[in-house]
Amino acid sequence: MRVISAVACILFSSVAFGQQVNMGAVNGTVTDSTGASIPSVKVTATSPALQGEAVFTTNETGNYRFPALPLGLYRFTFEAPGFATQVRDQVNVTLNFAATINVQMMPAAQQQTVVVTGETPLIDTQNTSIQAGFNLQQLNEVPNGRDMWSVIGLTPGMNNARLDVGGSQVGNQVPYTSFGYGGQNRVMIDGINTSEGTSGAGFYFDYGSFSEFTAGTAANDASMPVPGNQINAVIKTGGNQYHGNIYFDYENHSFQGHNISQSQILEGAGLGQRIASYYDPNGDFGGPILKDRWWFFISLRDQTVDHVWQGGLRASPLKGLGITFTGNFVRSTGSGTIAGEAPLYGPMSFPYATGSIYYDFPRIGRLTAQLQRTYYNEQIVPGNNFSANLLTIAWMRSF
Repeated sequence: MRVISAVACILFSSVAFGQQVNMGAVNGTVTDSTGASIPSVKVTATSPALQGEAVFTTNETGNYRFPALPLGLYRFTFEAPGFATQVRDQVNVTLNFAATINVQMMPAAQQQTVVVTGETPLIDTQNTSIQAGFNLQQLNEVPNGRDMWSVIGLTPGMNNARLDVGGSQVGNQVPYTSFGYGGQNRVMIDGINTSEGTSGAGFYFDYGSFSEFTAGTAANDASMPVPGNQINAVIKTGGNQYHGNIYFDYENHSFQGHNISQSQILEGAGLGQRIASYYDPNGDFGGPILKDRWWFFISLRDQTVDHVWQGGLRASPLKGLGITFTGNFVRSTGSGTIAGEAPLYGPMSFPYATGSIYYDFPRIGRLTAQLQRTYYNEQIVPGNNFSANLLTIAWMRSF
């Protein structure tokens, strides 16, 4: 399988693109030491994920709200005349999560600043939906097959029909459910619906471009029009600092073990689904074109995997008579195209299948008839398709 994917984006300030489903929120109440609300407090939000800064002034009941903030770590500053400045630093704004941060300000005769670091609420008290997900650090560190379905298989409350082991399910759209329900799912990237049919993904993914991944498993809000699971992957952005990552992994048949003995192999047992070769180079880069104004981000991935199924059959219906069949099936699917045509999947190859029948004559030895067939099928350029047959008659005698 070969999947070539590219993600590129340019982010402009002062104009919002996409849906707020791709954002997080922060709200709260500002009070004094007696618990009374403080109006007209200037609340300033700054972050490497934010172009410029966001400012909100508390209302007459002391409430403030930032309803749509890009995902990332934030610093919130609370300022009011006659009160010590309060700072909440390293607040993690996550996807579709409304963090409530209440602040108590103390009177101050002179300018003072109180800094609290790492205060991020764990419970969203304003959202009834049930969701789980992974942030950038977890996506980088948790072992998985580096695609949507592998991450879903690790998400609490969700269940995959088949598990990915060493890339065994790479490129396969594995059915998934949450709390026993599936079939009407919505797959989104940056809040954009990319679903295929009722539950499939419209295309394969550039895993290295993701900054966060969430799955709404139950009680989704009105933004989810069907009763299934709401999947959303958030793409990384640029920033005021240049940043990038390079990733590569490789695997071939020598990396894989099996528990099939030699005697079992001679009896016709196969080795199951094997991976002939797999590699996955993935890199991304982003940064500023104009600081606090124009940011860019690009990610490229070229993922290739060949799956191999091996199996066989061996039988001795009569004394001296033997029948064997062995097959080695390699399936290689990936996006490809030729000029003027839409991408298709291919190739798919069946390198060989061998069937033989033999009989051990008591005096003259073993006589064997063997037929081997090689078949190749490619959907992209059908003219490349071919098949070949080889018939072998052999006599073997020990002297």
